[in-house]
Parts: sequence; C-alpha cells; structure tokens
Amino acid sequence: MEQGKQDINYSVFNLGTGEGVTVFEAISAFEKTSGNKLKFKIAPRRPGDVEAIFSDSSKALNLLHWTPKYDINSMMETAWKWELNLKYGKTK
Repeated sequence: MEQGKQDINYSVFNLGTGEGVTVFEAISAFEKTSGNKLKFKIAPRRPGDVEAIFSDSSKALNLLHWTPKYDINSMMETAWKWELNLKYGKTK
C-alpha cells in the first residue's frame, strides 16, 4: 500500500424510500404507534434548516437488488418496539 493511502473495504449505502415525509406525518405515525401524544410547537424555519431532503437508494438497488418495503408507519412501529426493548427488555 502506498504511503498515505488507505485500503477501503466498505461501501456506504443510502437506504430509504426516496419519498419524503413531513414532520407532521412523522409525528402522527409516532403517536399512532406509541399511543403517546407528543407536545410540539410550530415555529418558523431556522437558519440552515433544509426545506426538503430525500434519500436515493439507487446504489442499493443496482448493487444489492434491495428495494424498500416499509412505509413511515411500519418504520415507526419497529423503531418504537426497539426502544421499548431497550427500556424494558421486551416489547408491548
């Protein structure tokens, strides 16, 4: 190996649906899944906040033949179960 160069033995993949969700959609999905009402305040966008961001999982599709199969509600459900397992060692 040349001095100053590193062997890269990994690849980075962006795994997402390619479709964005709004903050309100994410809040709604969490509340529905957890049964907890979130307290939030609507405020103006802060400097540096992006207006929209989407994932591009085409690399995963092309190299791994991977496609997303979960929607925001399913993702929140599995995330909530994971959190419950961390806190209580079980899921509800």
